[in-house]
Amino acid sequence: MPIAADAGRANATRQELERIAADAESAASVAVAGQQLRESKLRAAAAIRERLREGDFHPGDRIVLAIQGDLSLNDTVVVRPGPALSVLSLPDDSLRGVLRSELQSHLATWVTHYYKNARVRATPLIRLGVLGEVNHPGYYRVPVDISVSDAIMTAGGPTQRAEMPRTVVRRRSSELLSKAAVRDAIAVGSTLEQLGLDAGDELLLSAKKERSWMNIVQIASLATGVVLSLNLSRRF
Repeated sequence: MPIAADAGRANATRQELERIAADAESAASVAVAGQQLRESKLRAAAAIRERLREGDFHPGDRIVLAIQGDLSLNDTVVVRPGPALSVLSLPDDSLRGVLRSELQSHLATWVTHYYKNARVRATPLIRLGVLGEVNHPGYYRVPVDISVSDAIMTAGGPTQRAEMPRTVVRRRSSELLSKAAVRDAIAVGSTLEQLGLDAGDELLLSAKKERSWMNIVQIASLATGVVLSLNLSRRF
């Protein structure tokens, strides 16, 4: 389940979210704030408070986990109901209240509690749709620190009919980022995290606008007819 659109960026820290929530609550309490603005700020603060309380992880989420040392593991593990993580013979670890930005340190503390010399690297994945004119459209689990271009290559890259400058980002059927914003992001190599993308968002590549030969012939015939009509009218 993706976080709310106004609940902060995917890899936001706890301190950052606390500050944003406090700012939103402060703005909502200002006497001159209109009712609509007040409600919007309160919704944003509530979404962030819920995220801080519940964390970022839900059953079915995936984490690339590498452990070296006395315990060895290099695999993609799935978050279980709870939400919790089960790794080899270790007791289950609860992920309730854990943010993506806290995952690395959280899991390192958990593993080294049982294996002192273990070295842990954890990378959370989000479910991203890469749709439209790509060779293998679908939903993929990707890290948020990859570029938009790399995310597109995850789906086999653009087809020959794709027009990259017309790519947009959708969130729940609404346009989140315009084609101009995505074009600029691809040009400078922006990551999904920098663009504020989260689980469930969709990259949509559009096809080039092409006119069929039939349409061209019809347009040419119409133009010829207009010219002939004008010539005849001049004669009479």
